[in-house]
Amino acid sequence: MICPVCNHINHSNARFCSHCGNNMIPEKPAATEINGSLPKTIIFFTLLLTYITSMYFVDIGSDYRIYLLFDVLFAALVLFFFFLNFRDLVRLFTFRDPKPGVLALISTGAPIFAVIIYFLANYINLVLYDQIEISEYFVFQDSPAPFILTIISTSVCPAIFEEMACRGILFNYLEPHAGKRPTILITAIVFSFLHFSLISLLWLFPIGYLFGYLRARYNTLWYGIIGHYLYNTSITLYSIIFF
Repeated sequence: MICPVCNHINHSNARFCSHCGNNMIPEKPAATEINGSLPKTIIFFTLLLTYITSMYFVDIGSDYRIYLLFDVLFAALVLFFFFLNFRDLVRLFTFRDPKPGVLALISTGAPIFAVIIYFLANYINLVLYDQIEISEYFVFQDSPAPFILTIISTSVCPAIFEEMACRGILFNYLEPHAGKRPTILITAIVFSFLHFSLISLLWLFPIGYLFGYLRARYNTLWYGIIGHYLYNTSITLYSIIFF
């Protein structure tokens, strides 16, 4: 048995390296950690489903204060689980060696994709329901700062907390059990259903899958946060301008 530290050749049954004293028997804390994460995965997933389901029974667009309340509840849920796993999740907010090419594609692709989706979504809604989607901006018209609150509620908060929830907490919980690719797939599905629209699955799922891939590939949430923010802001601006 070769010691991985000093490359000294030891007896095949050696527990410790006779040269440097390194422990030759792999420890198993990872398995304990994986098993321990399963209940947290179930609890977090259940709470997310409860949050999504509750939106079916409340008209959040009737009052901007209800809209903001749901934003606060979602943020509180995400932050609670984030701090439960702070040591592992805070690393996802590092941004070492950012890729200019990836940033350029996100910065240009998100607004372009957003304008395509904006007109496509309105066309589908017009054909199926004979109506177009009303911008969230009009929900905040009676608020003290309509435009600022709209951007915070529709762009800033989702970009941060949805990425933390799907590509941070849920991704970290699921990956040890399911593997990387299934986790990207599952988190993309959850991300899609967070938005409370079956039609939106047509474009939200690919977006969620892309953000999941970027998180897995570069081990950071920043690409998803930036892309998410630019996409949502573009959709909001288009809906105000073209309504």
